[in-house]
Amino acid sequence: MLSGSKTFGIFIDFPSKIRWDIGYTTANKTVITIDGTDFDIYYIDGTKPLEIVKEFRKSIGTSYVPPFWAFGYQQSRWSYYNAEAVDAVVDGYNKAGIPLDCVYLDIDYMERYKDFTVDDEKFPNFKDYVSKKREEGIHLIPIIDAGRKKRERLRYL
Repeated sequence: MLSGSKTFGIFIDFPSKIRWDIGYTTANKTVITIDGTDFDIYYIDGTKPLEIVKEFRKSIGTSYVPPFWAFGYQQSRWSYYNAEAVDAVVDGYNKAGIPLDCVYLDIDYMERYKDFTVDDEKFPNFKDYVSKKREEGIHLIPIIDAGRKKRERLRYL
């Protein structure tokens, strides 16, 4: 907030509704209405807005910033039946000159749709395949589907 000769920040730690009336109802008057009583207010003093923001960030901690590739184009669809289908998609993007950073693998990569498994017939040498795609600049993201088959008992061992 800039208040004539004073520059400061206010952080209200409260997970619900807060209303700020900064000179709207009454000029030169700020009214903060908080719908609750369990909150903390932090006053952050500083000479410049950037200094106040830096101090605020120090007090709340830094946020997670995903890796750069995660901001790129990501291809997803219901499923790719096997490694060759994934390769065809990646090749199609390359031929079209469209950047591609990752491909999501849906349930078809799994052995009989069991979580934490890989179908070795559809995706042989999965670890090597993932490494090869990574060398090509493609991140493979396998989904985990927490569903279970109703009729069949699936064994993992």
